[in-house]
Amino acid sequence: AASIGAIVGVLAVGRVVGSRVVARVDAETALIGSFALSLAGFAVAWLSSAALPMVLGLLITGLGMGLQSPLGIARVVHTAGTQVDRGSGLSSVAIGTMSGLAPFLLASLADSLGVHTAFLVVPVFAVVAIVLIRLHPVRYAEGPVR
Repeated sequence: AASIGAIVGVLAVGRVVGSRVVARVDAETALIGSFALSLAGFAVAWLSSAALPMVLGLLITGLGMGLQSPLGIARVVHTAGTQVDRGSGLSSVAIGTMSGLAPFLLASLADSLGVHTAFLVVPVFAVVAIVLIRLHPVRYAEGPVR
């Protein structure tokens, strides 16, 4: 429970620190960097058998996750063009739906593959996100999202 609380706390820190990063780097690069940082933290946590490196890995993962939601939503809203409210609403529905379904889907995977192996969906989704961002970049007319 303390580890999850620490992740949420570091996620908030990631948003604060990340806002300064986005002021210097374009949003697409920052978003890819946040996924890369999360991947690195996940690797440390997943490969660790001791508590301290595992928690440190989870903290690094949370730090990387800090920018994913706000920059992802900014991406959706920007690509929605004149239908900003629709884009925002659809992203909220998608986030809420997956927040509700993901634990059950992960539990189902864990039942069939084991918990440790089931968590490999995390880097798979992160890599897919990075590839999709690279394949379909968003160009912001006003420069970096601030």
